Amino acid sequence: MPRMMCVTAHPDDEAGNFGGCLQLYAGCGVETCVICLTPGQAATHRGNAKNDMELAALRRQEFAAACAILKVTNGVVLDYPDGQLHRMEAYKVVCELVLKMREFRPQVVLTFGPEGGVTGHTDHSMASIFDACFSLGRAKQPLSRPVQRPHPPSSVAQALPRDLELHSARPAAGHTVCGNCRR
Repeated sequence: MPRMMCVTAHPDDEAGNFGGCLQLYAGCGVETCVICLTPGQAATHRGNAKNDMELAALRRQEFAAACAILKVTNGVVLDYPDGQLHRMEAYKVVCELVLKMREFRPQVVLTFGPEGGVTGHTDHSMASIFDACFSLGRAKQPLSRPVQRPHPPSSVAQALPRDLELHSARPAAGHTVCGNCRR
């Protein structure tokens, strides 16, 4: 079964930035995983949360609910500080991502571009940089503990079966989005 992983910075990024792609491919039989680097405890809109810990717990619940709606097979929220990813030791974050990628073994990885997506948020940019560091450094540097070599994700064209290749966001009338969906 093909596998797609999405690396995001905050709970809500999976839905607001990648939700359509995640749901489309999950519906086509692709196993999906979202790795969220922070629990989003520094968000401006805090709901009824009285402190950062309550907000992080609320946002984890929202993340789990969004993953259920998007039919994400595996959703993981890590504990890096929201708004501070640029201050983290890159090697540590990349090692944790490598381990998650080795566990899930995705053929395709989605994340933000280095510009930080539509919002330009530095945490979004860092998600891109951490993923790029993984890609650039795969199998070149050993990790601090013995594990297998990283599983490099392949490109979209190589990873997905021909009938699951990406199509235009606005297909022509009557166009089938993918061979398995018949939408």
